[in-house]
Amino acid sequence: MLIYRASAVHDLHLRDELEHLAELRHATLWFVVGDRRDPGPRRLFTPTGMRELVPDIAERDIYLCGPDGLVTQSLQVLRRLRVPRRQIHLDPFEF
Repeated sequence: MLIYRASAVHDLHLRDELEHLAELRHATLWFVVGDRRDPGPRRLFTPTGMRELVPDIAERDIYLCGPDGLVTQSLQVLRRLRVPRRQIHLDPFEF
């Protein structure tokens, strides 16, 4: 499962490649598009929203890549969901 967060559709870089890979591997691909203040994207990055999207999240390995704010917020949510630290892999980047 891959959750790809972007502010606008034109920011979904590599979209075609990701959709192709997801199809080949029978993976679920979620594009979360919208301003960070919009209710939809805000709700996803809460324990309730994440649990609804990925019910078995505490059993998965999580790979986080994104700007500091997104990574920090995601880590807080993952800790509240009791995802073990050994299952969280970070690759933060800067623009």
